Amino acid sequence: MKLNVLERLLLVSVLPKDGISIHTMRVVNELGNTIGFSEADLKKYEIKDIVEQEPVLNNNGKPVIDKKTGKPKMRDTKKSTGKVQWNAKGFEEVEIEIGERGAEVIVDTLQRLSKEKKLGMQFLSLIEKFNIEDPEHGSDESK
Repeated sequence: MKLNVLERLLLVSVLPKDGISIHTMRVVNELGNTIGFSEADLKKYEIKDIVEQEPVLNNNGKPVIDKKTGKPKMRDTKKSTGKVQWNAKGFEEVEIEIGERGAEVIVDTLQRLSKEKKLGMQFLSLIEKFNIEDPEHGSDESK
């Protein structure tokens, strides 16, 4: 299956974690390792967690103003914003080997989330790649 960085991140984020059988746990673990990112991937795509920023303060506790911009100087905190960024190479699709049982887990998960109306527009390419049908209206091909 050809996937880009966003699709891989989305899949990893929705894989089931609780209330699953031991066999499914093993499949999910393997999927996470397969779909997830190696150290080489992190470098290639320059994948970074976006962290919150805070103003740099002077000795009086007031923000230090950048003379060029007139705005406060900022520094990164250790607190994540929950967002991730990557370079343009991340839009390219790469072949990811997903086994039959892994594909079943992904399809079941996407169908469940679709039924619960918990999928946003960012999942559209995955819905199409895994042939997920609308639980309320059946296949889109009939429209």
